[in-house]
Amino acid sequence: MEELQSTEVLDREILEDARRKAFRILRGADDTVKANAQSWKKKSDEAITGLERRYALRQKRSAQEIMARLPLDKRRAKAERIEAFLLLSAERWYKKQPRERIIGLLETEMKSRLEEAPGSLSESCRLIYAGLEKAEAETVIAGALGEASIPKSLSLEEAHVSSLPALTLDSPAVMIKVSIEMILDSILHEKREELVGALLGPEALTALSEREVLS
Repeated sequence: MEELQSTEVLDREILEDARRKAFRILRGADDTVKANAQSWKKKSDEAITGLERRYALRQKRSAQEIMARLPLDKRRAKAERIEAFLLLSAERWYKKQPRERIIGLLETEMKSRLEEAPGSLSESCRLIYAGLEKAEAETVIAGALGEASIPKSLSLEEAHVSSLPALTLDSPAVMIKVSIEMILDSILHEKREELVGALLGPEALTALSEREVLS
């Protein structure tokens, strides 16, 4: 009997010792899990804080860039409106001109171009016109060259490429182009400040000069 009791006591002690070891192991594992969880939480919080800081800094920089560009964009938009107004004014001016005035402008421009290239026309040349009647094209070339100087083999060809009157004198030695569009561009370029001041006032001159600097 004593031997059986001793065996039972020994078994209980072995089991109790095993339970204590198991408890220590489980408690250690639980502490490790908690420590890892706290570590990961700390890393996650730091990462989130870093992202929020970088996002706030980027947002601040974007806002600063927008505010810095806003006055510049406003000046550019104003200058572009002035430019569009000038073009519209030039178009309205053209529409009010009598046909004789338009033919005269083309004739003067063609004559000026021919004087820059004297003796460049040959017998085999052609006059290509658009936005004009044939008789109007003949009037332009006759006024620019003079009746006696028109090449005998000059041919006239109509081209439907422009709504505004335009002429191209094409010869083997030279090609001369004149058009109302080119004339209007030249007028706007030479008289820009005068036109802006007359149409829109002195403040518009400042906006226009700023556009030239920004472009």
